[in-house]
Amino acid sequence: MKLNSSRDAAWDLEWLECFVLFNCITRRRPFQTYRSLKKIRKMYVGHKDGGARFAALSQRIADILHPDSLTPHGYVRTFVSRDQDQILSSMASVIDVIETHGYPIFIYAGTLLGLVREGKLIDHDNDLDLAVFLGEIAAEDVPEIWLKFKRKLVATGVLSDKQAAEDKAIFRVQTESVEIDLFPAWSEEGKFSVYPYCFGELDNSDVFPTKLLVGTGFSIPCDEEAFLSQCYGKTWRVPDPRFKTSWRKANKRFGCLLQFSYALKTD
Repeated sequence: MKLNSSRDAAWDLEWLECFVLFNCITRRRPFQTYRSLKKIRKMYVGHKDGGARFAALSQRIADILHPDSLTPHGYVRTFVSRDQDQILSSMASVIDVIETHGYPIFIYAGTLLGLVREGKLIDHDNDLDLAVFLGEIAAEDVPEIWLKFKRKLVATGVLSDKQAAEDKAIFRVQTESVEIDLFPAWSEEGKFSVYPYCFGELDNSDVFPTKLLVGTGFSIPCDEEAFLSQCYGKTWRVPDPRFKTSWRKANKRFGCLLQFSYALKTD
């Protein structure tokens, strides 16, 4: 039966709210719960006091889960309740080691967004993001070069045996303080690409030469406005705690990168 009447729609919304709250209390079905919360937000659009009601629901969820939060990665402890200086120091140490391999690195994705927009890590985030620039190469050659880079990370102890065995294009570095995701970036005929947000839509001149973000010492694209607009749209300056990457669309665009195995066997 379709829920067409206003009474049915109200019941549907109330049921979803109860479903989300119950799962948060019991820490069950995190990904389905996250999707349901996004659906609730859409249902509130156009409702009288919808924004305030959704804010109240979000606050209730935050109180239930504290110090954890509901994120696209599940029920996790986010940066809002952690020592950000310690986390950034851990990232700096990883960058120092990786840069010995000769590849330029800059902060990326949510890490870049938070530090540029708010001067700190995003409260509801729980990992860090770095882009590793592999150079001017054809897209079809990226997987082999990216895998060679992974072997170097394993050899120098940046990646553990467990992480080496992961068959993912994003390399996850686990430190004592935080998880750091490494994303492959490259250029072809002067057009810049980085998984999963940009496939040749930017020019190299939008990114290089990188510059240091004031107060941090971390490298960022020279035109952070153009870069973040490409990643998150022109409204990137407006915080969106429920933003989620459309991985299905991204993976289709980056098929050349993903039709490859990145799993490594270690002795």
